[in-house]
Amino acid sequence: MNLKKITALMLSGVLCLALFAGCSAPADSESESTSQSTSESTSTESASISEFDLSQYLDEDGYVKGVDFDKDVELFDYKSIVIPKEHHVPTDEALATQRDRILASFAGTVQVKEGTVPDGATLNIDYVGSVDGVEFAGGSTQGMGTMVTIGVTQYIDDFLQQLVGKEIGSTFDIEVTFPEDYGKEELNGKDAIFNITINYMEAPGEMPELTEDFVKKNLADAYDIESVQEFNDLIYDALSDDLVNAYIYDEFVANCKVNKFSQNAYDLERDYILANYEQQAVVYGYTLDEFLAVMAYTTREGLEANNKETIEQAADEIVILQAIAKKENIKVTEDMIVDYFGTEDYSSFERAYGKPFIRFLILQTEVLDFLTEETAKEQ
Repeated sequence: MNLKKITALMLSGVLCLALFAGCSAPADSESESTSQSTSESTSTESASISEFDLSQYLDEDGYVKGVDFDKDVELFDYKSIVIPKEHHVPTDEALATQRDRILASFAGTVQVKEGTVPDGATLNIDYVGSVDGVEFAGGSTQGMGTMVTIGVTQYIDDFLQQLVGKEIGSTFDIEVTFPEDYGKEELNGKDAIFNITINYMEAPGEMPELTEDFVKKNLADAYDIESVQEFNDLIYDALSDDLVNAYIYDEFVANCKVNKFSQNAYDLERDYILANYEQQAVVYGYTLDEFLAVMAYTTREGLEANNKETIEQAADEIVILQAIAKKENIKVTEDMIVDYFGTEDYSSFERAYGKPFIRFLILQTEVLDFLTEETAKEQ
């Protein structure tokens, strides 16, 4: 049973590592794709040539340059960790929730084109913004529609909250005020009118029934399972691993010490966040700087400043995990890389980010796998 594959299924194809827990977009991000954390997609299809050379901070084996792992990091006896039962045995509720979440991913969605908009709805809308009767650059969907979720997607002021209670399919105006520090002189502190059209509301389709036939048809080839029992076992194992990894991380935060801060690890984490935004920008047809200005209301420098403490913490976690990898002489082989991507052709990702960064990513999963195997569990 491939735990990495079922975890990827749970996360809708987005690979999220605990290492990059600080990589989620800031709370004021407007993008609907902000659920990535150190998330972040490593799809070989979506990777494009990036302006960020993430491999520059790493040696050929994927280790951060300039770190003396024997001196710069003080480890504790991590093999002595004992995982309490509640931190490795998923609850029945958690198992049911995850099972339903996976099944729901096969239900698809339907477009609702009548009724009123409830709070929390996911909508496809078009809008045209104007200040003093003049449309401004970047303030229109140009009739292409954009997906938003009320209470999740963040626009300026109370933009989306004003959609609650409106008729689906209707067109109307709303009024908002740009922040004083919005970042564009012509918009800072200005009152604006947005002409809104609610095209449709997105709702979940009918959830399929979990049967032996469903598993064989939809999961057998991709996840090497043949029965409902194997499906449930796979979910159990994946959730158990998540609980264990979270507990191990808490133990490291409490017991490990980084004696020398690694600027390379910090720069890697910062650039990784920007590279994720860069990928989102490509999807929306923006440059990175345009995307940050329009979608997140910030600049590269502002994004770094807002996330500085989180990036610093992630940088320390990077060198801690790599110190364990060094101590245990963990090395990434070509077979590991092929297994990680599920294909021998990962060339687009390699072109975008380099082989050292690929090895860096896999080192993290290998260390977590190692720690999971080495730690004892209460029965």
